[in-house]
Amino acid sequence: MIAVIQKGDRYFLPGGGMEGNETKEECLHRELLEELGWTIEIDQYIGNAMRYFYAEKEDTYYLNDGFFYIANMAQKQTENCEDDHILRWMSPLLAVELLIHDHQKWAVEQALLLQKQKGSPSI
Repeated sequence: MIAVIQKGDRYFLPGGGMEGNETKEECLHRELLEELGWTIEIDQYIGNAMRYFYAEKEDTYYLNDGFFYIANMAQKQTENCEDDHILRWMSPLLAVELLIHDHQKWAVEQALLLQKQKGSPSI
C-alpha cells in the first residue's frame, strides 16, 4: 500500500517544493510532516522526472521537477496541517490509475520494479 493525497477529485503523491537551502531529503521530511503529520524514514531514492502541466486557476504552465523516494512512515507527530489534503492508502496499481501527474505514475511503477529487484514484498 502507498500513501496518496486526495485534494478534491485529484490525487497526488505526498511532497512539495523545497524551501530556502534545504536538501531534497529535508524537504521530503518537512512536507510529509506538514501534509500527513508523520515523521518518515527514507528507504531508497527512486529517481528524477519532470512534467509540464497547465494550471487553470493561474492560466499558466508549470514545470514540475520531481525527485522521488521510497519512504516509510515512522511516527505520528500531529494531525495533518493541510485541511484540504486527505490521506488515502491504496494499492500501487490503483494509485497509477488515479494520480493526475504522469511523472508520479512513473515513480510508483519504478518503486514497484525496485522492490521486485530487492525481493521485497510489494509496496
